[in-house]
Amino acid sequence: MASIPPQTGRAITVETVGAYTIASRSWDLRLSWNEHQAALQLRDPFSDEDEESLRWALEAYPLNEPFKKSRALNVQQKVEQYAQSIFEQLKDAINVVLPSIIPLSDLLTLLITADADGESLHRIHWECLEHLEHTRILIRRTIRTLQQPLPSPSAHVMRRKTRLLLFTARRVTANDEDVSYTLVSRVVHGIISSHPDSSNTTLHLVRPGTWHALEMALKEAVDSESEVIVHFDCHGSVSNGLLVIFQPVLKIHTD
Repeated sequence: MASIPPQTGRAITVETVGAYTIASRSWDLRLSWNEHQAALQLRDPFSDEDEESLRWALEAYPLNEPFKKSRALNVQQKVEQYAQSIFEQLKDAINVVLPSIIPLSDLLTLLITADADGESLHRIHWECLEHLEHTRILIRRTIRTLQQPLPSPSAHVMRRKTRLLLFTARRVTANDEDVSYTLVSRVVHGIISSHPDSSNTTLHLVRPGTWHALEMALKEAVDSESEVIVHFDCHGSVSNGLLVIFQPVLKIHTD
């Protein structure tokens, strides 16, 4: 794998100095390098329709519609024009902030600094500049994030803990095609881990997969400070308010 060339002294910071203008699909930018600065207005070369075409080329074309090559080539041509348009809008400002003794053909790093909202400067496909033939550009992105206030201590005191019991019970043979219970538990664990309040949630595997083991796990999990959720990883169905999960048939009231 080719290594990424290191940033040189020619690292220009690109940042907005005002809000995104919806009518003209543009931003007012400031480019800076050391003590040198330049201002410009950058217009998004793509329309909403162009963005949808690009999404199609990246997602649907290679997987679902590989024979629509002419449409894909048309999108590729638009992306090349897009990159050229972005560069032409930046070129004069780059020449202002860089010393004239540095040729534009040398490696140039653009440090794109913006917020992460939907109208951010990060919606521009900056990386396409790295594929221009007449100049060498390296893109680096920095996302500004607002510091979120910490919740008050009382909020943690009042919030109840959650215990999630993962109960797996399937009657399968070696010839049956079935999803491994480890894959199911991995998905459940991933959901819990991604939750902002994951520290208040614990995952317990009920083993073995018997009714007695489930009863014992429920008795151990229930207390006044916690709420208990049971995830059934079983073969069965729900009918008339009853959960049918075992053979021979065992019916559990869902309420």
